[in-house]
Amino acid sequence: MADWVNAVGTLLTFGGAVFAGVIALRSYRAQQEHTAAQLGRLEFEEERRRQHERRAQAITVAVWVFRSRSDWYMNVVNDSALPIYRLSVRVVGGDVDRVIDRGTQGPTAPRRSDTLTEALRVTLEDEGAAGVDAEDLHVELVFTDAAGVRWHRSTDGALTEVAADFALSGAAVGDRADPLRGHPD
Repeated sequence: MADWVNAVGTLLTFGGAVFAGVIALRSYRAQQEHTAAQLGRLEFEEERRRQHERRAQAITVAVWVFRSRSDWYMNVVNDSALPIYRLSVRVVGGDVDRVIDRGTQGPTAPRRSDTLTEALRVTLEDEGAAGVDAEDLHVELVFTDAAGVRWHRSTDGALTEVAADFALSGAAVGDRADPLRGHPD
């Protein structure tokens, strides 16, 4: 009878070991799934952080048109600490569809851009549209940030990363207004 008791004891010990192994395997798989989910969240957050850093300079750049009682003005802001390059502004509205190449724009708080304002006035005069309603005149812009990334800000203000050779549509390059190239604006 002692052999039979030893056999049952061994069988119960083996069953307990198998049960413990199954529980340990399930626990290990659950831990792996949990770790994979955490890594996925971390990778997602890291990608969001990288995208935010990539957009950090671009989100501080804007151009808009303002009309006083007597004249038109174009305002610009580059609220970063670095210049932007290859800035082009497209003015659209009424019969106007013209691209103004600004070139480099250094850091600046929101203010009137003499260069862009003069180009806007020349454009409106050339198109015979100086009387266009301010609500009908919109701007979009494209520029390259200090990291070499090309950005497009649409007429509704949406900011999108674009290809390095992206240019604004509208007028052909030869038709673009460039009255004050090199003006110290």
